[in-house]
Amino acid sequence: MLCAFGIYTSARVGASRLVSDYGVRAAQLPAADLAVRLTPADPEAHYARASVLTDAGALADARAAYEAAIKLRPSDYVLWLELGKLREQDGDTQGALAAFREAVERAPFYAEPRWQLGNSYLRLGRTTEAFAELRRAAARDPSRYPNLIDLAWYASDRDPKLLAANVSPDTSVEHLLVARFLIRHGAAQAAVEQFRAVGAASTETNRRDLVKELLAARSYPEAYALWSEGRTEAHAPGEITDGGFEQAVRLDDAGFGWQFARDTGDAIKFSLDPTMPRAGTRSLRLDFNGNSAPGIELLTQLVLVEPGARYRLRCSARTEGLVTGGPLLVHVIAAGPQTDAPLADSAPLAVGTNDWRDTSVEFNVPKDVRAIRLAVARQSCVGGGPCPAFGQVWFDEFKLEKL
Repeated sequence: MLCAFGIYTSARVGASRLVSDYGVRAAQLPAADLAVRLTPADPEAHYARASVLTDAGALADARAAYEAAIKLRPSDYVLWLELGKLREQDGDTQGALAAFREAVERAPFYAEPRWQLGNSYLRLGRTTEAFAELRRAAARDPSRYPNLIDLAWYASDRDPKLLAANVSPDTSVEHLLVARFLIRHGAAQAAVEQFRAVGAASTETNRRDLVKELLAARSYPEAYALWSEGRTEAHAPGEITDGGFEQAVRLDDAGFGWQFARDTGDAIKFSLDPTMPRAGTRSLRLDFNGNSAPGIELLTQLVLVEPGARYRLRCSARTEGLVTGGPLLVHVIAAGPQTDAPLADSAPLAVGTNDWRDTSVEFNVPKDVRAIRLAVARQSCVGGGPCPAFGQVWFDEFKLEKL
């Protein structure tokens, strides 16, 4: 008889689970009701029925079904979470808060209960309690930290200081996540402060990455502040970095030093030449050996400037056997807050062989511009089509003078 009873009970439970699974998948309430009739003491049957009722919009009945499941299995934090979500959906914010607290009490080391409780506090305007719970959730599940930052940004009315207080970054990873978020949202100076808070744990790779992001956001003064820290060549606005090409070239250094065109193949070669510099010990040499695209910026540098000021750019160049229909010149380009705009061009370099010649160009900086870009490029050839260049060009002594 005992065996028969066990078989009968197991069959009812199995049938109930089968019917309840079908009811949830097919959204069939009669199947869910049948499962409850088969095993009224099974919390899974009530849970399945509550899910079907929730999907059908019958919130009051779904709430009763969740409460019935909880009576049968009160230690299940998932049931408390689902009840909390349903109560909140039904407008019972205090009841939802109580359910989420119960979920946290039953699973204090899980992220999801604390995340739901924190969000519930936040919707009630209890910010301090909200972010205490949300931080605990993110500590248990670091993948939630970016979402925490996003919530804090809007909860703080886009105030960078309040954001930092709410998310309380502790590790270098968290500080860097906050910094990147602030760059994307136009708070560049606060982003730099977050990077500095990392201290000794910061790396040059992190610094270079943030400089690139600041440059992409056109936050030039903040990018320069981060780029120049620890460098002996740091300058005030209006000064060119290594205008005499005396320092070693760093091709991976995106920032405010010289940047060289890449992927030019054998058509253009760059080198630092100690032979016959205009001043100092070296000059920059460009060797042209065939077709290269006119207009490509061969050599560039970003320079901080004073908005609204007038400047004079000077540089020196010499050539040897230069043959081209597209001679070289220096462009001065405003790196504006939104887009770039041309400001002035130097006179084209003379072709053939010429000793060092000085050239200069004057320009006014727009009032909303805090950086310019110097760019050496070739002019377009008449008639278009292939435009080869052969020979050598040397540059030296780039200087910027405020007038």
